[in-house]
Amino acid sequence: MAVLQRTLQFKLQASVLASSMLIAALASVTAAALGAGVWALVVRQLAAAALLPLLAWIVAVKPMKAEFAAAPRERGPIRRKGALWFFLLAATDFVALSVDSVVIGHSRGAAQLGLYALAFTLAFAPLTNFAWQIGKVIFPAAAQTPELDVIVRRMLKTTRLTAIALLPLLPPILVLAPVLLPGILGQEWKPMVVPFQILVAVGIGHALLVALGDSLSGVGAISWRARLHVAWSLAMIVTLIALVRLDGITGAALAHLILFFPFAFVYVVWGTRHLATNGRVFARALQAIVLPVAAQAALTLAVLVLLERTLAPLPAAAGAAAAGLVFVIGTFTRFTPALAGECRAFISAFAGRRA
Repeated sequence: MAVLQRTLQFKLQASVLASSMLIAALASVTAAALGAGVWALVVRQLAAAALLPLLAWIVAVKPMKAEFAAAPRERGPIRRKGALWFFLLAATDFVALSVDSVVIGHSRGAAQLGLYALAFTLAFAPLTNFAWQIGKVIFPAAAQTPELDVIVRRMLKTTRLTAIALLPLLPPILVLAPVLLPGILGQEWKPMVVPFQILVAVGIGHALLVALGDSLSGVGAISWRARLHVAWSLAMIVTLIALVRLDGITGAALAHLILFFPFAFVYVVWGTRHLATNGRVFARALQAIVLPVAAQAALTLAVLVLLERTLAPLPAAAGAAAAGLVFVIGTFTRFTPALAGECRAFISAFAGRRA
C-alpha cells in the first residue's frame, strides 16, 4: 500500500481498500444472519485483515517491478531522516484518539464505554473515512512537488472542498441527532446524543486540518508536526482524566473540544509558515464558506424553535434541517461562484478521470 501511495497509484489503492472492506462486510453480514452474534464483527476484522494485504500484493506487483527496473534516483543535497518522526506522529495520534476509551472504561464502566464508543465512531467518520483518505493523496503529491506555491494552492483548494462538503452537514446533524439516534437505536442510547453532538463538530474541525497537516509532512516539516501531536496527546490524557471524573462521557467529548482550539490555532498560525504562507491566507480561504454556514446554523435553530411549537420532534427537526440546507446551498450558488466553479471542476475531473 505504501508503494502504491508513493507511486501515486491511488485508484489501485482505493480499489484494494474498497474491495477488502466490501467483501469483509458481506462475510460479516452472512455470519450474523447465520447466528454468529458478536462474532460476526470478529469475522469482519479477520477477513479485512487477510484480504487487504493479499489484494495489495497482487495489484502492487507491476508498480514494484517498475520501481526495481528504474534507474536509481538522484538524492538531494540533504537526506532527511524522518522515519522516527513519522512513527512518533502515528503513535501519538493513536494515543490521543484511543486513550479516552481506556479512561472511560476504567472510570465509568463498560455500559458508558459502549455509548461513548459508538458516538465517537460515528462522529469522527468525516475525519477517518473522508479527510484521512484525501490526506493519503495530499502527502505523496506534496512530497513530489518542488514548488511551494503549488503545494499551498493545492492545500487551500482541498481544504475548501473539504469544508464545503462537511460544514453544511453540521447543523442538520446537530438538530437531527437527538431524534434519530434514540429513535433508531433505542431510548437506552439517548445518553450518547450530547457527546456525539460535541464530537461530530470536533471531527469535522480536525478534517479541515488534514490537507494542511499532510502538506507539512510532504515538505519535510514532519518533526515540527510530530512534536505538536506529542504535546496534544499528553494534554489529552490529562484533560480526559480530569473531565471524565467530573462529567463522564460528556466530559470526554468536552476534552476533545477544548483541546481542539489550541491545536488548530498552532497549526494555522505556525504550521502555515513552513509552507511560506500564513494563517490569514488560510482563514480567508475558508471565509466564504464559514460565514454562510454560520448563518445556516442560526436559521436552522430558529426554524427548529418555531416548528417545535406545532409539530412532533422528528418533523420539526427534519424541517429545520431542510430549511438550513436549502438556504446554504442557495447562498453558495448565488454569492460564491468561484467555489461553485471549483466544485464543478473537481467533479468533472473525477468523472473524466483527469489528474
